[in-house]
Amino acid sequence: MSNFLSAPIIPAVIKNPPITPLIIVPMLSILMLSMLMLSIIVPDPGRCMATGKEAPISFRLSPANIKVTASEIIFATWDTLEADKLATFWLIERFISPGALFQIHPKGSSIKQGICFDTPFSRFGRNFKECVYETMRKAYEVNDPIVIRIGQAIHQLEISRWESPSNPLSMKIDVSVKRIIYSESENSKNSDSINDFESANDRQSSSHNPIVRKIKYGIRIFDEIYTELKLKPETQTPLNKKNHFRSQ
Repeated sequence: MSNFLSAPIIPAVIKNPPITPLIIVPMLSILMLSMLMLSIIVPDPGRCMATGKEAPISFRLSPANIKVTASEIIFATWDTLEADKLATFWLIERFISPGALFQIHPKGSSIKQGICFDTPFSRFGRNFKECVYETMRKAYEVNDPIVIRIGQAIHQLEISRWESPSNPLSMKIDVSVKRIIYSESENSKNSDSINDFESANDRQSSSHNPIVRKIKYGIRIFDEIYTELKLKPETQTPLNKKNHFRSQ
């Protein structure tokens, strides 16, 4: 018994080291690598980051004589269009940052500069209870009653999209925006209507881009809707459903 108790145990420890360190070291390495990847992939809320091969399209919705400052805020998004996004462009231009510089990036690319909206991980995005327009309106405290009413109409189109719009304003916006989005051909009747409102300077400018043209026309449509709502109280008959485009 005494021989057993006095037997050396150090060689046994050396030959059979504890297994715990062998597991912990790789786990720590994996954890550090995961944290590094997250720091690269996940952007700062409110701002997008990453890379893209194609240069973004930069433009303004106001006259080009507005001075640019080094600290100028840029609003950036992808080159997809829908009612929520067009309304958000209008909201920014008319109530949040008139004359703002906008940048449009190809869908799926990442954005390094600017305040992003309607892109993954951006602060101003759609969620289960609010559309992009509503998140931005609340963040910048735009409390104009008509702006709020337009947001409610957009909400019905974007958040309750599986239901047919019952709000006359939602239906009006839905029809107008779809005709803007689907006016793909420069020779289409819808494109002719866009040409009607553009000035010669607009058509000759560097911003004469199909997407930018649609956004500019969308701003015009929402301006008209805002004016009509201002003149027509909510309790009166539904909005005039006049077609902003030539009939197809």
